Amino acid sequence: RPKKPTPPEIPTEQPSPDRRETQVPVMREKVDLLAQKLVRIKHEQDNRLFPMLHVDKDFIDELSVPWKDALIVKLSGNECGFDGMKRNLDGQWGLAGEFDLLDIGNGFFVVKFNSEEDKTKVIKGIPWDIYGHHLLIRQWTQTFNAKPETIEKTMSWVRIVSLNLVYHDESFLWAIASAIGIPIEVDLDALRVERGRFARVCVEIDMNKPVVRSVGINGEWYEVQYEGLCVCQHCSCYGHCLRDCTYRPS
Repeated sequence: RPKKPTPPEIPTEQPSPDRRETQVPVMREKVDLLAQKLVRIKHEQDNRLFPMLHVDKDFIDELSVPWKDALIVKLSGNECGFDGMKRNLDGQWGLAGEFDLLDIGNGFFVVKFNSEEDKTKVIKGIPWDIYGHHLLIRQWTQTFNAKPETIEKTMSWVRIVSLNLVYHDESFLWAIASAIGIPIEVDLDALRVERGRFARVCVEIDMNKPVVRSVGINGEWYEVQYEGLCVCQHCSCYGHCLRDCTYRPS
């Protein structure tokens, strides 16, 4: 059985000794991916006008390395050009390092950070607003497609109201976050507050589905509150308030 071809290595710029640079892809040696069987071409319904490329997963993983820590942002309910987006993000985020902003169409932008600390600062500062509109933020993934005109996922900080102090543990809060959405981070500072401490986690949620409004632990239910998101109190969906809900009985 022939050995599976090894994806060609993608060279990256070397980080400077004083900070961790993002891995920026540079020009690499041209190779014949078809000959190496890393890419196969098949035609849908045997029609040459509909070629479909099937790419080796390991090769896709190699191509994804420079983007794996990037975020995707989009302004909700309004269009924002590249210059306006860059100027507003620069002004609001106030990061220690630089970041790259790439316009990928349909109002979507990819943000690549020069340091993990800057990315963490942005996530901790959610929600962000530009021109009075909510800035939707989600993680970059290999399968993200900017073709649709709406963003399907966004990050949000949520609070678990009146959570029993027994459960104020980072690992346990991560488990709670997993029940709400995709866990991103636990606010450890909120746990350290001596007075009025509370449970706060950042999750990525699917905006096309009703959000989780309460979570149960051993038979006890706790309210989940979303910071900076417009969530309907009736249908639990994002993007409209109670009076505009089409599911609300007339």
